[in-house]
Amino acid sequence: HVEFSRDILQQTEGISPISLDVAANHHERMDGRGYPAGLQQEQISLHARMIAIVDTYDAITAQRVYKSGQSCVRALKILRSDSPAHFDLELVKQFIAAIGMYPPGTLVLMDSEKLALVLENNPNSLTCPVVKVFYHTKRRCYLPPLTVDLANPKCDDAIKSAVDAADYGIDLKKFFNEFIMQV
Repeated sequence: HVEFSRDILQQTEGISPISLDVAANHHERMDGRGYPAGLQQEQISLHARMIAIVDTYDAITAQRVYKSGQSCVRALKILRSDSPAHFDLELVKQFIAAIGMYPPGTLVLMDSEKLALVLENNPNSLTCPVVKVFYHTKRRCYLPPLTVDLANPKCDDAIKSAVDAADYGIDLKKFFNEFIMQV
């Protein structure tokens, strides 16, 4: 698909050189084991190295017909472990800092055995986002939604792990629409 995309974009009026470069080189890897040209480190533009990280993160976390998406946390661990061989380590660190260890929308299990939805990151504490607690896993019941800033020194709860809503029979889309999107 990389070569076909490049060929189509080369014939498309108004496509920037950066867009063409990214389309052609986002599967290249720092160690030269990528494709289509087997480029290495300095031969790969900054933009293509950035999009390689984003594309891989998306490929790992996306729900596909042929595979289930993995958690955001798992995707970040894979990106980190594949650096610097495949990905620019400094760019991976910046990517993690930008989206946080638990990106907004991630469902997390708390130490209190409650489920929460990550709402936003705390730039000064990547492991302590702002969450909306809404379900008790032991009692198997919904709770009145409560927004909690895990970075607040008075907070006595913490994230245990990222989890899958299906494992708890939670319709996350319904919850999101009813409790998060309400004004």
